[in-house]
Amino acid sequence: MQNVLDVTVVGSGVSGLTTAIRLAEAGFSTSILTRERATDTTSIVAAAIWFPEPGSRSFMERSLEVFLELIGDQSAGVYPLDVTEYLDYPLEDANPSWAQPLRSYRILTADEVPAPFASGHVLGTVRIEPPIYLPYLENRFETLGGVITEQEVTDLSDVAAENRVVVNCTGLGARSLV
Repeated sequence: MQNVLDVTVVGSGVSGLTTAIRLAEAGFSTSILTRERATDTTSIVAAAIWFPEPGSRSFMERSLEVFLELIGDQSAGVYPLDVTEYLDYPLEDANPSWAQPLRSYRILTADEVPAPFASGHVLGTVRIEPPIYLPYLENRFETLGGVITEQEVTDLSDVAAENRVVVNCTGLGARSLV
């Protein structure tokens, strides 16, 4: 069922593209306004590794789940990666709850931990290649009928005057809008 509500997303980084994709998948007529395409930003050269962080566990788990599903799709630019992390404190939990969604997890033995570190672990996670992943997201959005328009937004109220729903995904660009 198509929603009658039009939504404009401002910004076309990973957050903007992903937000626009999810809205389009939910049936909203969705467009993106962006100063420049994602492939023309510094995001295209950034490194991206999924790593557990404090915060919303459900958000972390869902994002990793999606990335793990994309590993088999060469056009997405998502690859398995084992990350070794050395810590200056002992690990007490051999099976931390945050490690459950990982591809694999193990604590290093004492012989594997170099001085001066106290412990370490290996996390089976994913590496995301922005030069591949961002065009993949753009293509997915456009395949869903979304339109990306290159237009610099200097005031969100101008966009809001023409659109009932505006989602600000400008990231670092938000500084000039606030």
